Amino acid sequence: MARRRALDLQPAVQLLDSPSTEGGGTARSIATTANGVISVSAMAVAGGSLIWEEDGVGPAALDGSVGSKIIKVSLAGGAATTVVNGMENGLIVPPGPGYIPASWHPRGGIVPDSGVIYFADADFFQSYGVMSVADTGGVINILLADTTHDGSDFVRSMTSDATTLYWVDLNRVRSMAKAGGAVADLAGPRTIPPWSLTRQGSDLYWIEATCCAHRDKGTIYTVPTTGGAPNQGTPLEGTPPLTPRKFSAPPPRTPSTARHSAPAATSSLARPHGSAIPGIFAR
Repeated sequence: MARRRALDLQPAVQLLDSPSTEGGGTARSIATTANGVISVSAMAVAGGSLIWEEDGVGPAALDGSVGSKIIKVSLAGGAATTVVNGMENGLIVPPGPGYIPASWHPRGGIVPDSGVIYFADADFFQSYGVMSVADTGGVINILLADTTHDGSDFVRSMTSDATTLYWVDLNRVRSMAKAGGAVADLAGPRTIPPWSLTRQGSDLYWIEATCCAHRDKGTIYTVPTTGGAPNQGTPLEGTPPLTPRKFSAPPPRTPSTARHSAPAATSSLARPHGSAIPGIFAR
């Protein structure tokens, strides 16, 4: 109970913009989230609007006013519009008596396109979904409901072209027509989870890296949007491993009858290579 109370009291998040001048300028507030949120998972700009996806603290309200959401607001500011509410526009079935309703889990970013927003969710137990909704809200279309039986297998990044959605999950690069239909595996299975998918022309690019805490180097891969064997790009330059330092005892002092002085203060505290940072975890 104490944990839930602490989360409920988290502050709202403010979304800002800044003048695109070389010298910078004063940031201008565009919108503030109505409820406390864990994070803003993704943002996109389309049609003169800022669209963002937020992880709601919950528990969800049955009317959808509290929980995870997709929200849209004009870049000029003004009233925000909820596109997807905390009950996922009715997809989440209210629980039985005595149970607290949970909200949905945004995953994988958002792709706005011609009045439609594509997005993904996950239940952290066995499945994820790829969905679409009009940018004015309303009925959500489930384009894919993938049962993975793995709580770590969900959409991690998403992009598109004129006709097709592309995304990466735990171990694959996948695609599907925006209208729905068959899913194509363009690259996979991958040994290391792919991240940060983007498209340039007819090629897709993504990053694979195990974990920053181990200072491993990541690698950029590319594959045509039609699929094929991934080509490995130049490995990303990671932080080089720490060079072991040798320490030796100072030479013995020659006793002096005149005066004694303390040696100069030194400090050589080094963080152990590869040590974990408490409280940090990968999503």
